[in-house]
Amino acid sequence: MKRFLLFTFTVLIIGALSGCSYLNNRITYSGNSKQFMAHIMNKDYDKCIALMDLKGKETNHGFTDTLKSNFDGFRGQLISDFGEDLDFTYLRSARMGTGYFEPIPNTISISLQISGKGRIGLIELLYDKTTLKILTFKSLDIKLPIPDMTGFWLFGILVLCVLIFNIYMLIWVKRSDMQHKWLRYLIIIFINLFGIGYHCTQGFFYSWWGMQMFMGIGFKPMGYWGSSFMLAIPLGGIYTLWQLKTGRYKKDESLKPAPVQQIKGKRFKGK
Repeated sequence: MKRFLLFTFTVLIIGALSGCSYLNNRITYSGNSKQFMAHIMNKDYDKCIALMDLKGKETNHGFTDTLKSNFDGFRGQLISDFGEDLDFTYLRSARMGTGYFEPIPNTISISLQISGKGRIGLIELLYDKTTLKILTFKSLDIKLPIPDMTGFWLFGILVLCVLIFNIYMLIWVKRSDMQHKWLRYLIIIFINLFGIGYHCTQGFFYSWWGMQMFMGIGFKPMGYWGSSFMLAIPLGGIYTLWQLKTGRYKKDESLKPAPVQQIKGKRFKGK
Protein backbone atom coordinates (compact mmCIF):
# COMPACT_ATOMS: atom_id res chain seq x y z
CA MET A 1 0.00 0.00 0.00
CA LYS A 2 2.79 2.43 0.92
CA ARG A 3 4.58 1.70 -2.35
CA PHE A 4 1.40 2.34 -4.30
CA LEU A 5 0.83 5.67 -2.56
CA LEU A 6 4.48 6.66 -3.13
CA PHE A 7 4.19 5.78 -6.82
CA THR A 8 0.92 7.73 -7.16
CA PHE A 9 2.42 10.76 -5.40
CA THR A 10 5.50 10.68 -7.68
CA VAL A 11 3.33 10.52 -10.82
CA LEU A 12 1.24 13.46 -9.59
CA ILE A 13 4.35 15.56 -8.89
CA ILE A 14 5.79 14.86 -12.36
CA GLY A 15 2.42 15.63 -13.95
CA ALA A 16 2.14 18.88 -12.00
CA LEU A 17 5.61 20.05 -13.07
CA SER A 18 4.89 19.18 -16.72
CA GLY A 19 1.54 20.93 -16.47
CA CYS A 20 3.15 24.10 -15.10
CA SER A 21 5.58 24.25 -18.04
CA TYR A 22 2.77 23.66 -20.53
CA LEU A 23 0.57 26.29 -18.85
CA ASN A 24 3.36 28.90 -18.88
CA ASN A 25 3.98 28.33 -22.61
CA ARG A 26 0.27 28.47 -23.33
CA ILE A 27 -0.08 31.79 -21.48
CA THR A 28 2.89 33.19 -23.43
CA TYR A 29 1.58 32.09 -26.83
CA SER A 30 -1.97 33.20 -26.05
CA GLY A 31 -0.90 36.62 -24.75
CA ASN A 32 1.53 37.33 -27.59
CA SER A 33 -0.96 36.23 -30.25
CA LYS A 34 -3.74 38.43 -28.91
CA GLN A 35 -1.36 41.38 -28.55
CA PHE A 36 -0.17 40.86 -32.12
CA MET A 37 -3.73 40.96 -33.47
CA ALA A 38 -4.63 43.96 -31.30
CA HIS A 39 -1.61 45.87 -32.64
CA ILE A 40 -2.68 45.07 -36.21
CA MET A 41 -6.22 46.32 -35.60
CA ASN A 42 -4.81 49.50 -33.96
CA LYS A 43 -2.29 49.97 -36.80
CA ASP A 44 0.63 49.74 -34.37
CA TYR A 45 2.70 47.91 -36.95
CA ASP A 46 6.07 48.63 -35.30
CA LYS A 47 4.83 46.75 -32.21
CA CYS A 48 3.80 43.86 -34.46
CA ILE A 49 7.31 43.71 -35.92
CA ALA A 50 8.76 43.63 -32.38
CA LEU A 51 6.80 40.41 -31.74
CA MET A 52 8.11 38.74 -34.91
CA ASP A 53 11.27 36.76 -35.59
CA LEU A 54 12.52 38.35 -38.81
CA LYS A 55 15.99 36.73 -38.77
CA GLY A 56 17.78 40.12 -38.86
CA LYS A 57 15.59 41.59 -41.64
CA GLU A 58 14.10 44.21 -39.29
CA THR A 59 16.97 46.56 -40.25
CA ASN A 60 15.98 46.36 -43.94
CA HIS A 61 13.62 49.29 -44.42
CA GLY A 62 12.33 47.96 -47.74
CA PHE A 63 11.40 44.67 -46.09
CA THR A 64 9.68 46.31 -43.12
CA ASP A 65 7.74 48.67 -45.41
CA THR A 66 6.46 45.69 -47.39
CA LEU A 67 5.57 43.91 -44.16
CA LYS A 68 3.61 46.94 -42.92
CA SER A 69 1.74 47.01 -46.22
CA ASN A 70 0.88 43.33 -45.71
CA PHE A 71 -0.35 44.15 -42.20
CA ASP A 72 -2.60 46.84 -43.61
CA GLY A 73 -4.06 44.51 -46.24
CA PHE A 74 -4.57 41.78 -43.64
CA ARG A 75 -6.38 44.25 -41.36
CA GLY A 76 -8.63 45.41 -44.17
CA GLN A 77 -9.62 41.83 -45.02
CA LEU A 78 -10.51 41.07 -41.39
CA ILE A 79 -12.67 44.19 -41.15
CA SER A 80 -14.40 43.28 -44.39
CA ASP A 81 -15.18 39.74 -43.18
CA PHE A 82 -15.86 40.27 -39.46
CA GLY A 83 -16.31 44.00 -38.87
CA GLU A 84 -14.32 46.35 -36.66
CA ASP A 85 -15.59 45.09 -33.27
CA LEU A 86 -13.51 41.90 -33.12
CA ASP A 87 -12.82 39.39 -30.39
CA PHE A 88 -9.88 36.97 -30.40
CA THR A 89 -9.89 33.69 -28.43
CA TYR A 90 -6.97 31.29 -27.99
CA LEU A 91 -7.95 27.81 -29.19
CA ARG A 92 -5.00 25.42 -29.30
CA SER A 93 -1.36 24.82 -30.12
CA ALA A 94 -0.01 22.10 -32.40
CA ARG A 95 3.18 21.08 -34.15
CA MET A 96 3.05 22.45 -37.67
CA GLY A 97 3.38 19.85 -40.46
CA THR A 98 4.80 20.15 -43.97
CA GLY A 99 3.37 18.65 -47.13
CA TYR A 100 4.95 15.36 -46.14
CA PHE A 101 3.25 15.49 -42.71
CA GLU A 102 6.58 15.95 -40.95
CA PRO A 103 6.67 18.68 -38.29
CA ILE A 104 8.70 21.77 -39.12
CA PRO A 105 11.63 21.69 -36.65
CA ASN A 106 11.43 23.92 -33.59
CA THR A 107 8.08 25.50 -34.48
CA ILE A 108 4.57 25.42 -33.12
CA SER A 109 1.32 26.55 -34.71
CA ILE A 110 -1.16 28.61 -32.64
CA SER A 111 -4.83 28.87 -33.59
CA LEU A 112 -6.94 31.89 -32.69
CA GLN A 113 -10.68 32.20 -33.11
CA ILE A 114 -11.87 35.53 -34.48
CA SER A 115 -15.48 36.53 -33.97
CA GLY A 116 -17.45 39.54 -35.11
CA LYS A 117 -20.50 40.55 -37.11
CA GLY A 118 -22.21 37.25 -36.15
CA ARG A 119 -19.41 35.15 -37.66
CA ILE A 120 -16.42 33.15 -36.49
CA GLY A 121 -13.18 32.36 -38.30
CA LEU A 122 -9.68 31.04 -37.71
CA ILE A 123 -6.26 32.68 -37.64
CA GLU A 124 -3.03 30.68 -37.48
CA LEU A 125 0.33 31.98 -36.27
CA LEU A 126 3.56 30.02 -36.56
CA TYR A 127 6.01 30.49 -33.66
CA ASP A 128 9.68 29.76 -33.22
CA LYS A 129 9.80 27.66 -30.02
CA THR A 130 13.25 28.99 -29.08
CA THR A 131 12.63 32.73 -29.40
CA LEU A 132 8.86 32.51 -28.76
CA LYS A 133 8.39 34.96 -31.63
CA ILE A 134 6.08 34.85 -34.63
CA LEU A 135 7.41 33.60 -37.95
CA THR A 136 4.28 33.80 -40.12
CA PHE A 137 0.55 34.43 -39.77
CA LYS A 138 -2.52 33.89 -41.93
CA SER A 139 -6.31 33.92 -41.86
CA LEU A 140 -7.99 30.72 -43.00
CA ASP A 141 -10.74 31.03 -45.57
CA ILE A 142 -13.43 29.95 -43.08
CA LYS A 143 -16.43 32.02 -42.04
CA LEU A 144 -19.22 30.34 -40.04
CA PRO A 145 -22.22 31.82 -38.23
CA ILE A 146 -21.91 31.95 -34.44
CA PRO A 147 -23.68 28.78 -33.20
CA ASP A 148 -26.65 28.62 -30.82
CA MET A 149 -25.21 27.50 -27.47
CA THR A 150 -28.52 26.44 -25.83
CA GLY A 151 -28.09 22.71 -26.52
CA PHE A 152 -24.45 22.89 -25.49
CA TRP A 153 -25.21 24.27 -22.02
CA LEU A 154 -28.17 21.92 -21.51
CA PHE A 155 -25.83 18.99 -22.16
CA GLY A 156 -23.46 20.59 -19.65
CA ILE A 157 -26.15 20.10 -16.98
CA LEU A 158 -26.03 16.33 -17.63
CA VAL A 159 -22.25 16.43 -17.30
CA LEU A 160 -22.62 18.21 -13.97
CA CYS A 161 -25.06 15.50 -12.78
CA VAL A 162 -22.50 12.77 -13.51
CA LEU A 163 -19.86 14.70 -11.57
CA ILE A 164 -22.20 15.19 -8.59
CA PHE A 165 -23.12 11.47 -8.61
CA ASN A 166 -19.48 10.37 -8.53
CA ILE A 167 -18.63 12.86 -5.75
CA TYR A 168 -21.62 11.57 -3.77
CA MET A 169 -20.40 7.97 -4.17
CA LEU A 170 -16.91 8.91 -2.98
CA ILE A 171 -18.41 10.46 0.16
CA TRP A 172 -20.65 7.42 0.72
CA VAL A 173 -17.69 5.05 0.44
CA LYS A 174 -15.70 7.18 2.90
CA ARG A 175 -18.51 6.92 5.47
CA SER A 176 -19.11 3.20 4.88
CA ASP A 177 -17.47 0.13 6.42
CA MET A 178 -16.15 -1.14 3.06
CA GLN A 179 -12.81 -2.87 2.92
CA HIS A 180 -9.98 -1.35 0.81
CA LYS A 181 -11.66 2.03 0.38
CA TRP A 182 -8.74 3.42 -1.64
CA LEU A 183 -9.49 0.80 -4.32
CA ARG A 184 -13.14 1.89 -4.39
CA TYR A 185 -12.07 5.49 -4.88
CA LEU A 186 -10.00 4.52 -7.93
CA ILE A 187 -12.88 2.47 -9.37
CA ILE A 188 -15.29 5.41 -9.07
CA ILE A 189 -12.81 7.92 -10.51
CA PHE A 190 -11.50 5.86 -13.42
CA ILE A 191 -14.13 3.29 -14.46
CA ASN A 192 -16.33 5.54 -16.59
CA LEU A 193 -16.86 4.07 -20.06
CA PHE A 194 -18.61 4.81 -23.38
CA GLY A 195 -17.96 8.50 -23.89
CA ILE A 196 -20.80 10.72 -25.11
CA GLY A 197 -19.98 14.27 -26.05
CA TYR A 198 -21.48 17.46 -27.42
CA HIS A 199 -19.47 19.81 -29.61
CA CYS A 200 -20.79 23.38 -29.77
CA THR A 201 -20.56 23.51 -33.60
CA GLN A 202 -20.78 19.84 -34.63
CA GLY A 203 -23.34 18.46 -32.17
CA PHE A 204 -23.24 15.00 -30.58
CA PHE A 205 -20.39 12.53 -30.89
CA TYR A 206 -19.45 9.34 -29.08
CA SER A 207 -16.63 6.92 -28.48
CA TRP A 208 -17.38 3.25 -27.82
CA TRP A 209 -14.13 2.75 -25.94
CA GLY A 210 -13.80 6.29 -24.61
CA MET A 211 -12.66 6.48 -21.00
CA GLN A 212 -12.87 9.73 -19.09
CA MET A 213 -9.89 9.91 -16.74
CA PHE A 214 -11.47 12.22 -14.18
CA MET A 215 -14.80 11.48 -12.55
CA GLY A 216 -16.53 10.51 -15.80
CA ILE A 217 -16.56 14.00 -17.32
CA GLY A 218 -14.53 16.15 -19.67
CA PHE A 219 -14.64 19.78 -20.75
CA LYS A 220 -12.60 21.44 -23.48
CA PRO A 221 -12.85 25.26 -23.55
CA MET A 222 -11.95 26.37 -27.08
CA GLY A 223 -14.29 29.24 -27.86
CA TYR A 224 -17.19 28.75 -30.25
CA TRP A 225 -14.94 26.81 -32.58
CA GLY A 226 -13.94 23.86 -30.48
CA SER A 227 -15.60 23.83 -27.05
CA SER A 228 -17.07 20.50 -26.04
CA PHE A 229 -18.51 18.66 -23.06
CA MET A 230 -17.91 14.95 -22.55
CA LEU A 231 -19.49 12.46 -20.18
CA ALA A 232 -19.22 8.73 -19.69
CA ILE A 233 -21.49 6.18 -18.02
CA PRO A 234 -20.24 6.04 -14.39
CA LEU A 235 -19.98 2.26 -14.25
CA GLY A 236 -17.64 2.33 -11.24
CA GLY A 237 -20.04 4.51 -9.26
CA ILE A 238 -23.11 2.48 -10.30
CA TYR A 239 -21.41 -0.80 -9.34
CA THR A 240 -20.36 0.62 -5.97
CA LEU A 241 -23.91 1.94 -5.39
CA TRP A 242 -25.32 -1.56 -6.06
CA GLN A 243 -22.86 -3.10 -3.60
CA LEU A 244 -23.69 -0.58 -0.87
CA LYS A 245 -27.44 -0.93 -1.40
CA THR A 246 -27.38 -4.74 -1.32
CA GLY A 247 -24.59 -5.16 1.23
CA ARG A 248 -22.61 -7.37 -1.15
CA TYR A 249 -19.14 -6.24 -0.23
CA LYS A 250 -16.41 -7.18 2.19
CA LYS A 251 -16.62 -5.25 5.40
CA ASP A 252 -13.66 -3.88 7.30
CA GLU A 253 -13.73 -5.86 10.54
CA SER A 254 -11.61 -3.27 12.33
CA LEU A 255 -14.49 -0.79 12.09
CA LYS A 256 -16.87 -2.98 14.11
CA PRO A 257 -17.61 -1.78 17.67
CA ALA A 258 -16.07 -3.75 20.51
CA PRO A 259 -18.41 -6.37 22.04
CA VAL A 260 -20.18 -5.61 25.32
CA GLN A 261 -19.36 -8.09 28.11
CA GLN A 262 -21.17 -8.82 31.38
CA ILE A 263 -19.12 -9.38 34.59
CA LYS A 264 -20.77 -9.47 38.02
CA GLY A 265 -23.73 -7.50 36.87
CA LYS A 266 -21.59 -4.70 35.43
CA ARG A 267 -21.45 -3.82 31.75
CA PHE A 268 -18.28 -2.62 30.05
CA LYS A 269 -16.72 -2.68 26.58
CA GLY A 270 -14.13 -5.30 25.82
CA LYS A 271 -10.72 -4.46 24.56
